Amino acid sequence: MNPVSFPHRVPGGLRLSGLATGGLGLVVALAAGAAPSPPRGPITNLRGQLISVSAVSPSDAWAVGLTNRHADLVLHWNGTRWTPATGVGPATELLGVSALSANDVWAVGQGSSGRRVLETVVLHWNGTRWAHVASPNPGPAPPRDGLAGVSALSPSDAWAVGGSGHNTLVLHWNGTRWAQVASPDPSRSGNQLFAVSAASPSDVWAVGESGTSSPRGLMLHWNGTAWAQVPIPHPGRGTGTLTGVDALSRSDAWAVGSYDTGRGTRISAKTLVLHWNGTNWTQVTTPSPGPVPMIDSLAEVSALSPSDAWAVGESTISNGNTEPLVLHWNGTSWAQVASPQLGHFGSSLFGVSPLSPGDAWAVGVVINANNFTTLVLHWNGTSWTRS
Repeated sequence: MNPVSFPHRVPGGLRLSGLATGGLGLVVALAAGAAPSPPRGPITNLRGQLISVSAVSPSDAWAVGLTNRHADLVLHWNGTRWTPATGVGPATELLGVSALSANDVWAVGQGSSGRRVLETVVLHWNGTRWAHVASPNPGPAPPRDGLAGVSALSPSDAWAVGGSGHNTLVLHWNGTRWAQVASPDPSRSGNQLFAVSAASPSDVWAVGESGTSSPRGLMLHWNGTAWAQVPIPHPGRGTGTLTGVDALSRSDAWAVGSYDTGRGTRISAKTLVLHWNGTNWTQVTTPSPGPVPMIDSLAEVSALSPSDAWAVGESTISNGNTEPLVLHWNGTSWAQVASPQLGHFGSSLFGVSPLSPGDAWAVGVVINANNFTTLVLHWNGTSWTRS
C-alpha cells in the first residue's frame, strides 16, 4: 500500500483524498471496518495513516484516516490518551473531520461497495456513537465519487467537498439531509476539491485543483447564494495544487499547497501559501527547505488568530526521504518549526488543529520499510513531540 500523499509526491502514491487525476481513478479493495486492535506501545502507533484532526477542547479531539488494509481509522483524545473508536461501521477511507462540540462531529471520505465503485461516505458522532448518514453520489455508473474535506458551522450548516468523476463535488448539510450544490468545473477533466472552510453561512472557501496533465490550483467561494471560481496566483510554471484552506473572517483567510518550480527535468515542487485580505489572494513567502530539484509541499493550514497560524506538510531531504514540515505564522512572517524526524523512509504530516498558542495537534504517517504507522504530534507551546 502506498501512503496517502499530496499531489506531485511519490509516483504511484495515493493522492490526498484518494482522488486520482481524471476523476476518482484509484479503486481500492476495502477490508472489514472493525476498529483496530490496540497495539503494543503507544496507542497512536497503529498500522495506517491519519489524514485529518479536529480538536474541540484540551480533553476532546478526533483524528481520522485509514489502516494499511484500507479500512477506516478513528482515534479519540480524552485529555489523557488516544484510543481507537468502536462501532464506526462499514469500511471506509476517512479523509476529513470537523468537530463542533462533544456531541456533534462530522467525518467524510470514500468507500467501496464493489469493484470499480467508489462512493461518498459521511459519518456523524452524536456523543454516544458514530452513524452513517446518507450522502449523494451523483457520478455516472459505476460511481466514482469521494469526499476529502468537511467544515461545520452549526448543527444545521455544514459543507463537504471532493470529486465526482471529472467534476468537483460540493455537498451541504441543512440539519436534515446532505444535498449536492452546483459548483464550477473549469477544466474538462481532473476537477477536484480537497478542503473546505466556512467562516459564516455566506462566506465559505473550497480549494483543490483543475486539469489532468498540468493541474492548476483551484479556488472556489460561496457567497450565500452560489459557488464561483476566484482568481489566484499561479507561481513557477503555473502548475500546482491547493490542498488546505482556513477562513478566519471575510478579510482574513489562508490557503496552502505546492507549485511546480520547473527546475530541470525532475519533479520539483515548493511550498505555496496564499492569503486573502478581503479583496484578493496573494502569495506569501514561505520556507521551502528541501534540496532542488525535490519536493516540498503543504497539506493543511489552521489559524487561531491573525497572528497565530500553523501549516503542515512534508519536505524531501537529501537522501530522498521525507520529513515533517511544520510552519508557523506570527503575524509578520512564516517560519519553520522543528518537529520529530521518524521512520526508515521518513514521515509526513497531513492535518493540524490548534486550540491555543500552547496546545495544538498534528497528524500524519511514519513510513517504514514494510508498513506505515500513524503519526500524532502535540505542541505544548515550546516544542512538537510525538504523542
